[in-house]
Amino acid sequence: DNLGVLRVLDLIVSRSVQCAEDRRLHVEMLCASKTLMFALMSKLVPRISSYETTSIAQDLLRNCVDFCSHGELLVSTSKVLSEYLSVCIDYYERDDSLLTSLVNHLEGFLRDDVLDLTARLVVAQSTVRKLNTLRRSSDQGHSKKMPVDSKCAALVLLIYEHLWKHAYGSISGNDSNVCQSILLVSDILAFVASCSSGDEDSTEISPTLKAQLVVDGKGVYKHMLNHFLLVREANFADAHDYLIASLAESPHFLFLIAGSKEAVHHVLNALNRSHTLGRDVPLLDAALASLIRLSDANLLRMILDFVVNDESKLYQRGFVVKVFHLLIACANSQDLHPIIRDKCATLVLTTVGLLRDEGASPSDVLLFSKTVITLISKKELFLLSGRDIAMICCEMNRLFSETENADPLVFKSCCGVMSSLIAHYPKQLYGCPSPLFSFMMAIKCHLLLIGTKQGL
Repeated sequence: DNLGVLRVLDLIVSRSVQCAEDRRLHVEMLCASKTLMFALMSKLVPRISSYETTSIAQDLLRNCVDFCSHGELLVSTSKVLSEYLSVCIDYYERDDSLLTSLVNHLEGFLRDDVLDLTARLVVAQSTVRKLNTLRRSSDQGHSKKMPVDSKCAALVLLIYEHLWKHAYGSISGNDSNVCQSILLVSDILAFVASCSSGDEDSTEISPTLKAQLVVDGKGVYKHMLNHFLLVREANFADAHDYLIASLAESPHFLFLIAGSKEAVHHVLNALNRSHTLGRDVPLLDAALASLIRLSDANLLRMILDFVVNDESKLYQRGFVVKVFHLLIACANSQDLHPIIRDKCATLVLTTVGLLRDEGASPSDVLLFSKTVITLISKKELFLLSGRDIAMICCEMNRLFSETENADPLVFKSCCGVMSSLIAHYPKQLYGCPSPLFSFMMAIKCHLLLIGTKQGL
């Protein structure tokens, strides 16, 4: 009985954590056992009885309370619990007792105000996040539509009813649970937004409740915006970025909470701040990409004006290029192309300017490469002239003036740009042979000099 062995191991390590002096080692062992349970859960659940499934839920929820002071262990346990929830949903049509039993235990756990608040927040957030993931997969056609949408929605609404006030109090008071509270609020709002984004009116969230959640979301957003300007901790910044990305998955819902102009500027300011601090935040990239995909002409002009025409702020060149890359990659509507095309010439010069900066890093060259390759493939958006291509070749050539110090990422990025030019602009390359052959000689000399020292 594989599950029985795992549960015995889990119990032994749990007790050893409570009484042993070297707790760190035992915590790591227990995290490993939870990870193993997480990996095997989908294969084990169909083979066990309803009594055992009830026992599993009780054990996991008890672990969440016992180890609420061990953040890593609490998160590991909540992941196992959320994976168990996913398996119960998958097997709902075959045996609905698994999900019913688990939901009953979760409801009792979440309603109990005597239990540790941190543990309840972590379990609630992990649960709602898993439901969001399953719902997103269902909407994208990767799996069947969840047959238990109403039951899952009821669970999320119960979490909202019993934990939203606690989470809001943590956010407004900036206490020790502020980051976890932001994550929970983000996932609740994302779930409500997904219920409201379909073609048909959702029956899972009533219009009255949705309106109340929008009001509550505005309160959270206001506190978040004020704290974002003051708080510098990395954990808070990560939680803030998660909230923005969660809401931006459904831009219409985000605009109900923040307004279109304020929301766009908030995302852009956060992206600019992260770039200034040297933090690469894919969540913010995804948030801006989502806004661009569903933008109209006015919204697109707002984004362009922010990075091109706003002379009251001095942005780093890399930030402007990143926004330009997202614009040309995500604005696929033909109606929006003329708006971007008007600014392309200016933004191409800004992109090439990344290579001229004295402190240009390999990551800057990679950003230049991704932007130029995307633009090269979008001939319907903007056609590069022979002069543009010659300028690009000459600026890449300069990167290999100090051949031995060239980073492999720089070499790879530049080769990607040249390959794309050869594929899409062969005639224009023939018109500027000097820059082309100069670049070819530079990378050939680079390879001959460094050999295999840098993994090329």
